Amino acid sequence: MKKIVPRHTALLLIGALLSVMAACTAPQPTPQAASSDDAPTASPVSTSVPATVETAPAFPYRESVDAAQRAEEYFYERMNDSANSHYAVFESISASALPYEECMKNEEIKTLLSFGAEESGKAYLQRLADGEAILVRVHFYVEYQPEANYLGMQYSDGLNAVYILVPVDASSPCEQLSGWHSEQPEGYAPRRIEEADTLGLTTYQYRMLVHQCSAMATAGLRDFTSPNDWSEEELYAYLYCRAQDFGIQEAAWQSENPSGYANMFLTIDFTPEDDWSMSTRFLPQEWPGFSQEQIRTYDAKLESRAVPGYDSENPLWQFSRKDDQITAQLMLPDNTISQTYTFALHEGFDSSTVWNGRTYCIAGNAFSVT
Repeated sequence: MKKIVPRHTALLLIGALLSVMAACTAPQPTPQAASSDDAPTASPVSTSVPATVETAPAFPYRESVDAAQRAEEYFYERMNDSANSHYAVFESISASALPYEECMKNEEIKTLLSFGAEESGKAYLQRLADGEAILVRVHFYVEYQPEANYLGMQYSDGLNAVYILVPVDASSPCEQLSGWHSEQPEGYAPRRIEEADTLGLTTYQYRMLVHQCSAMATAGLRDFTSPNDWSEEELYAYLYCRAQDFGIQEAAWQSENPSGYANMFLTIDFTPEDDWSMSTRFLPQEWPGFSQEQIRTYDAKLESRAVPGYDSENPLWQFSRKDDQITAQLMLPDNTISQTYTFALHEGFDSSTVWNGRTYCIAGNAFSVT
């Protein structure tokens, strides 16, 4: 079994559970229907009529708090288990148990609860009315990794909310009933990073810079001015490492669209061009990827390819800027330099669209390591 090359960013923040609220105090958002991998698919339950009673059993405060915490922990685990490489920041903000009466007053929530899991034979709203479950709204904050934006994410980053059904029976699993609902005010921008500000970079540019350096150092890329200077093995090592920053494993980019994925990664990382979704500047459209023999040969050397002195668990990068160029120096514990990568800046499509602003590498230079 292959060992996945570790991908690191000092900016990865996984938020702790910050607070749990038992009452509905925030304005009612409009829930979205469950879709994609974010929630299980629910089907209308034809054998059950949505509840029409105006009241339902009132749960004690402690039980409501416990339900909110269970929902928050359930969603936190889901976010960490599914596509977590897409997130630079994920923080659970709060969880609120919604009283049945509040659900009855909100037509969007009532519509959401009119569905139900087939195994229960009841609509979700009926389960609330019967005192079998509690509806919880979980607020959370997300910032995508810069690479995720090039793949077209389903939901927006910033402050979002989801609805979780929590059975009163603690042995029964929670259910996510909705997709994400954005509650982020207009003018959203990711949090500022001190190192980015020092270099005059955006958050997107700085995160991309760190990822690019890590991938190239892990792949053992030394002296070059363009990917055209690399051997086949160096190209494979780079694609293998860099694809993981995009959340794409080798089996996918090798079988689905080798040329498309490879040209996208290379165009983003080594040019200022914005035709990354359709470029063939580095590899022809008919490029088949690597043969099984090449993969076996190159895989056997992956773990020993890294630039001398590079420690993926504790990378010692020093960044500096002169005019519009960034120099990344890989430092060794004795304060000598092992490798440098030089980057130019791309500001993005326009001033209002900064997610595709990035650094792109224009040279790699190896230093002698004794």
